[in-house]
Amino acid sequence: MTRPERADAIRDLAEEEKLDLLGELWDSLDHEAPTPEWHKEELDRRLASADAASFSSWSEAKARILGSK
Repeated sequence: MTRPERADAIRDLAEEEKLDLLGELWDSLDHEAPTPEWHKEELDRRLASADAASFSSWSEAKARILGSK
């Protein structure tokens, strides 16, 4: 089967079949492969950003949302 034929066959699958296939593909990957350095850098960046995030209480958020109408 050529790559375009395989792509067409995948497009023709039902959503549930696509999800099953995706799970099988994921399981077939070598999960022991080393993580690229840029993945680690991105995770560190996101963690630092999350630590600096500010949050509103539900009552503050609700007032802001309803006040904008």
